[in-house]
Amino acid sequence: MSNIQLQDSEHTIEASDVNLSTSQFDDCNLADSRFHLTTMDNAKFSDVHMVNTKFERVNFDDAKFDGVSLVNVSIVNGTYDGMTIDGLQVNDLLKCYREQKA
Repeated sequence: MSNIQLQDSEHTIEASDVNLSTSQFDDCNLADSRFHLTTMDNAKFSDVHMVNTKFERVNFDDAKFDGVSLVNVSIVNGTYDGMTIDGLQVNDLLKCYREQKA
């Protein structure tokens, strides 16, 4: 596997059918980037800004979100089995909410 290094530069990269596993991106601007049919298993995101980002048909199974800001986040058509927020089961919270609303 070859190594490509870009430092202090401005480029547009188009990659298709490429193995970029173990790649590192530090202090990079990836604004308006598009990721489609992309595997990011075991990836780590820290100190990342994703304001106004859209996720569609994304599998977050077994993901951990720690210290995240979820202001004005909307989740629709999701599956919440086993999901917790601050230790509380989301399905239980939704069930309680729906029962009180009825």
